[in-house]
Amino acid sequence: MSLEQRLVDLGLVLPETATPGARYAAVVVHDDVAYVSGQLPRDGDRVLHPGKLGRDVSLAGAQAGARAALLRALAALRDELGGLDRVRQILKLTVFVNSTEDFTEHSAVADGASTLIYDLFGAELGRHARTSVGVAQLPRNALRRARPGRRASLRPGPRRSPASPASSPARGAAMGGTRRAGSARRTNRETG
Repeated sequence: MSLEQRLVDLGLVLPETATPGARYAAVVVHDDVAYVSGQLPRDGDRVLHPGKLGRDVSLAGAQAGARAALLRALAALRDELGGLDRVRQILKLTVFVNSTEDFTEHSAVADGASTLIYDLFGAELGRHARTSVGVAQLPRNALRRARPGRRASLRPGPRRSPASPASSPARGAAMGGTRRAGSARRTNRETG
């Protein structure tokens, strides 16, 4: 079953777009691995559940925000790849939680996105590495910033032509070659 069909089956709708708010790419593809920039849990320009967890926002609200950030990451992948057919697996999830000093349930916040990954990809392909940390502040007073789908394994596919909007300098993305999706090398080229 396709990822797009699975979203429909779960009654989920991806945001219309996940355009970056500055001069960086929402997604960069290298060797058939997509690197997705961090996503705030937004509905249009409105940040969902702003404030600090442990003071202003409930755990349930934070988990809903983590799901919303994951859906924005999938929308960014869709925008870059022209669809979700090539997305094979989410390899890594990183969640930053804007929380009070005494809040310690950061991993429970990330569960909101992790559960959705399992729901979308199934038990085998839904397995992913994960990091969740608390921070003192996030952009736009967002409760959490997630890099769900930070590294997504892609099925081999055609390269985009240079005339394609997805390969314009403003997007800064390049398509990977035809390397087998499961054989992507692990490197330390990731940046924060």
